[in-house]
Amino acid sequence: MTDDRADDGHGMTTDLRPRALDVAPGGVHSNARLGHAEMFFERGSGAHVQDVTGRRYIDYVLGRGPNLLGHAPQAVLKAANAAAESGMCLGSQHPLEVLAAEKLRSLLGWPGMLRFTTTGSEAAELALRVARAYTGRQEIVRFEGHYHGWLVDDAPAPGADQTAARWPAGVDPWTHMLPWNDEHALRTLLERRGTRIAAVIMEPVMFNHGGTLPAPGYLRACRRLTEACGAQLIFDEIVTGARLAPGGAAEVFGVTPDLAMYAKGIAAGWPVAAVAGHRAALSMVEDGTVNHRGTYNGSTASMAAVVATVDAIADGQVHRHIEAVGSRLMSGFAEIADKVGVRLRVRGFPAAFYIALVDRDPGEPWEEAAPPDMSGYRRLVAGLVDRGIWASARGNWYLSAAHTHDDISTTLRGFRDVLASFAAGDR
Repeated sequence: MTDDRADDGHGMTTDLRPRALDVAPGGVHSNARLGHAEMFFERGSGAHVQDVTGRRYIDYVLGRGPNLLGHAPQAVLKAANAAAESGMCLGSQHPLEVLAAEKLRSLLGWPGMLRFTTTGSEAAELALRVARAYTGRQEIVRFEGHYHGWLVDDAPAPGADQTAARWPAGVDPWTHMLPWNDEHALRTLLERRGTRIAAVIMEPVMFNHGGTLPAPGYLRACRRLTEACGAQLIFDEIVTGARLAPGGAAEVFGVTPDLAMYAKGIAAGWPVAAVAGHRAALSMVEDGTVNHRGTYNGSTASMAAVVATVDAIADGQVHRHIEAVGSRLMSGFAEIADKVGVRLRVRGFPAAFYIALVDRDPGEPWEEAAPPDMSGYRRLVAGLVDRGIWASARGNWYLSAAHTHDDISTTLRGFRDVLASFAAGDR
């Protein structure tokens, strides 16, 4: 693409931002992008993205997580394009959706069956409806800082109108919000209201809020407590599914939920999600007790992408590579920060982790920690972007099969330069 419009030096031409603001709220089509609303990318390839001025960046945002194999992986593209040539939406069943479901179920290991949908938000809504139908109960237990899609998390931003933007009165009383990693709080609530609780839903790792890991034994305790009261345990594996391991967090931690949602990684960036679970619960969809529809559920190209992605990651080689490059990046960040005297919290897994500038020692990965210095972190990210390293202003870092050790070396050099300026007083 050629473009003779003026460039402002920050990944955009001068007229794109005002044009975007004119046609879309905030100039973006997802509020997750508001932190970098001025950036316009033209293409992605492997572990790199290129902005509209032609500048390349090593990418650690990866489409907010889904690009497990990097941008535009050829095997997935070839399969999806071939499927699309036969039609995107055929209005009935086709062989690829059967094959995709079989392969994904085999990869995960634990579900009896699954149902495809298009987005993670839809999958979360479906999982909660299934849990309510199966148990005959209404109340849901959630946890502070966990995110389950915009259909479930309807609260407006701080300072916004807290009434008109929310669901009508009468919905919130069905939801109990608890602190995470607090077994006592969950046990107390379930002892009091367990016979009314349909589901306990959680991210098995808090990647949407600080990268906090479950405390030792916590997920197993949640499994025992939900089984004791007959509630469904739901894992939100939108981020962790396929990314942490072929079988997601359920494989990593050895805890099997009743229901789980997947998206992002299972199709290497193509728009698809799924709810997996035991047959008795998902039969609520089959007999019509839970109405689940969607024109693009199981679309041909997305199903081909699932098949190609599962084939790519099933033998574990992709995850072993990501483990190597991601571990090096995490330890490198921590070592550099320690040498220059900047307190840095690094939490998570090599495939997906969270970093933050903090004012005191981080403590254990599952403990409450000091609030991050977000303004300082945004300046850190700005310095990295200036050096050709694309990172999220929220603190989430993602690795892909396309990242190389040369990418890691370049990133660590840039990180060292920016932190050195912080230590010199520029923070």
